[in-house]
Amino acid sequence: MLATAMILTLFCGGAAWAADAILSWSPNLESDLAGYRVHYGTASRSYTTVIDVGLATTYTVTGLGPGTYYFALTAYNRTGAESGFSSEVSKVIADTVSPVISSVAAGSITSSSATITWTTSEPATSLVEYGTSTAYGLQTTENSVLAGSHQHLLTGLQASTLYHYRVLSRDAAGNVSVSADRTLTTSAPAPADTTPPTISAVAAVTVTSGSATIAWTTNEAATTQVQYGTTTAYGSTTSLNSTLLTTHSQALSGLAASTTYNFRVLSRDAAGNLATSGNFTFRTLAAADTTRPTISSVAATNVTSTGATVTWTTNEAATTQVQYGTTTAYGSTTSLNSTLLTAHSQSLTGLTAATLYHYRVLSRDAADNLATSADFTVTTLPAPDTTPPTISAVAATNVTSSSATITWATNEAATTQVTYGTTTTYGSSTPLNSTLVTAHSQNLSGLAAATVYHFRVVSRDAAGNQAISGDITLTTLAAEPATDSSSSDTTAPIISRINVRATTTSAQIGWRTNEAATSVVEYGTTTAYGSSSAMDATLVQRHRQSLNGLTPTTTYHFRVRSIDAVGKPHDVAGSNLQHVEWQVDDFTAATVPVTYARQTAVQCECVGRSSCAWFAAR
Repeated sequence: MLATAMILTLFCGGAAWAADAILSWSPNLESDLAGYRVHYGTASRSYTTVIDVGLATTYTVTGLGPGTYYFALTAYNRTGAESGFSSEVSKVIADTVSPVISSVAAGSITSSSATITWTTSEPATSLVEYGTSTAYGLQTTENSVLAGSHQHLLTGLQASTLYHYRVLSRDAAGNVSVSADRTLTTSAPAPADTTPPTISAVAAVTVTSGSATIAWTTNEAATTQVQYGTTTAYGSTTSLNSTLLTTHSQALSGLAASTTYNFRVLSRDAAGNLATSGNFTFRTLAAADTTRPTISSVAATNVTSTGATVTWTTNEAATTQVQYGTTTAYGSTTSLNSTLLTAHSQSLTGLTAATLYHYRVLSRDAADNLATSADFTVTTLPAPDTTPPTISAVAATNVTSSSATITWATNEAATTQVTYGTTTTYGSSTPLNSTLVTAHSQNLSGLAAATVYHFRVVSRDAAGNQAISGDITLTTLAAEPATDSSSSDTTAPIISRINVRATTTSAQIGWRTNEAATSVVEYGTTTAYGSSSAMDATLVQRHRQSLNGLTPTTTYHFRVRSIDAVGKPHDVAGSNLQHVEWQVDDFTAATVPVTYARQTAVQCECVGRSSCAWFAAR
């Protein structure tokens, strides 16, 4: 392969004619040289044409147009390997050819003007010489823009006159071409125009409070002007637009708002004929509204735990919207009600219960003036109470053969009522005590003696949540036996030998009486007791009652009660009364000692005709 660094000597000889370039170079000395290639183009080192010239050492490039050309040479061997480019030479081909003028014509000929057109074979300037003889004498201004199509207007010509003219064009190299002489004859003068334009479609458009635009058309090109004022004397005139048009428009400004204006339009054609329209009127709009609505009577109504309704009024019809949130940054906005109203209402939903909310109202009138109220606040209601009262400490006290008192407590103020009967269907109810209290008491009367009664208590809180206890029973005392007035038994039974056996959750209370009597135990964690065992109406002298469902490691108070067959009250003298108490420890029944057994001194306190309560002394 030939070395790319080979040195080639290249030069340009004199041109055989203007569009040729003669190249010659020194031959290469390689034994396997196969030939040379000439490369050239119109930009340095950018060659668009390649010519294989074989082993020749001179070559003439022909057919070059005006411009600068760049040339380089490469050599190649028999294997096809090609060297790099030689040094570059260039040659400038001068432009000495004048443009070729063609298609010369005269058109749009009137009594005083004509338009001359022609083309050239290359971009060139343009000029027309003209006159009433071949001496011409007049010429148009030269158009120095280089173009291929040319046009010149000849004006000020005489009517019905023969004119000579010729065109001239000069290319970029300064080569000038002049056409042959040509002629045209102007037309005869047109008859005098004495008819004014016809005005139509007069209208006031784009009317505002301070301006209006007047538009109209004419059947021929004419000038544009408007006379206007608050009477038909007008008094004001727009500036004359002397451009000849068929579609006209003039702007009137500085008008008074809410005012009726008279106007007429004027158009004059090229012959000076003036047309004036009849009188027309328009009324300007009212002055622009820049005053915001006045907001008043802002209020929050229908407030719940999760919502509220915000209402207000405006002194003019306007839109409706509320911004709200837990701070004065608000953060939430209701949907815009774009209906224009004076009485406004928007609902706020999804609020948090028992929370202070800030809000302000926004109203925008038809003129887009926005009014925003001051900040207001509303506090949502607490969440609805859906929890029924908690019932506790249900007890039947003061039980006789025909009555009993039911007591209980609730953790919140509530109503008081008891349903009761000899079965769990109950069937009877005490009158409802609607007073809301936490300590409840109801008297049951008209009961059958020595009968088991089922009862449950009912309490309803202020929110209407109702609580019903479980089923509880009591047993009325035996009926008081018939006795004559001479009966001498007025002594209550004597209670002795009270004993307790306790486990972790239960206890057995035992005692003795000196005569047959009933058995019942009242007990609780305070001396108010609150609970009682079922009344055992069997008349016995040895008594035992079981207490179940006790809480481990808890101190309980209790008292035992026995009524004999007569059931008459008996006053017992004495004082120094004590109550019996025991603690249920975390022991088994086997390990709990028997306590408070074999009491010998017992005092009794009568608390009712058919019952006697007492405290056992330790």
